[in-house]
Amino acid sequence: MQVSHHLLVLLLSFLVLAACQQRSVVEADPQKMIIEPRPLAITKIQIQNWKVGPNKDQDISRGVLISLDVPQFSSNDLKEIANNRAADSWYIQMRRGGEVLQRTAAPFQASGKQIRAITLNIQYAASALSMRFAQSPCPAFQHKKTIEKVELIKLPKGNHQITLSPLNESKMNASFEFFEMRPNSINGGHQLQGEYRFEIALFDSKTRTLRSNFMSYPEAAVVGFEKDTPIKGCEGFSMPDQNSGNDVQEFKFGR
Repeated sequence: MQVSHHLLVLLLSFLVLAACQQRSVVEADPQKMIIEPRPLAITKIQIQNWKVGPNKDQDISRGVLISLDVPQFSSNDLKEIANNRAADSWYIQMRRGGEVLQRTAAPFQASGKQIRAITLNIQYAASALSMRFAQSPCPAFQHKKTIEKVELIKLPKGNHQITLSPLNESKMNASFEFFEMRPNSINGGHQLQGEYRFEIALFDSKTRTLRSNFMSYPEAAVVGFEKDTPIKGCEGFSMPDQNSGNDVQEFKFGR
């Protein structure tokens, strides 16, 4: 089937327009820079399964993975921000209720390319505390929760701009993690149920300085109902001391 020249031009124009819309809109003057970040969305929340029990043939939940878009810049805007506005990263906060669970500094570029997305790995304490805990066939803290439902929900429209200016600068004394392609586990505690919201700002990681206001992502990731799922063969288990020898062999399954 042949495509008419007119239709082909329209299709190419649409693709170019769509590509342009995935770059942040920037207005700048000597005192400030106003940015409408694009794209900006939570793209996915996924339950992490955990095979447990003496034969690792029973299923509970280890945690959730939450993926976020990271806004993109044109090459000229990126140079202006990095060279003249003293920012080198996005600073992303994750909140559950009123608590900040994670702060991440994601550089604008890695290996010469702009970072397009990050994934946060939120796990139950029984898995997050160490590799030894994560590999145990019987979870610590009598963890036996299974997440029944996760979803993304739209939030009421709020501020849709980030303003980079000296008036919005502040030192960030709280600890934060640098972005890694393979995300480290985040300790979500003994319960993960709740609404996870995200905020983003411009950041200078060298001086630990926020360069802008925070802007909220337009969605929230929701971990719904958790149920307890008994694990056969792990009755009475408690995590042995790290220096006491072989964790698994010291515990007699099913006693």
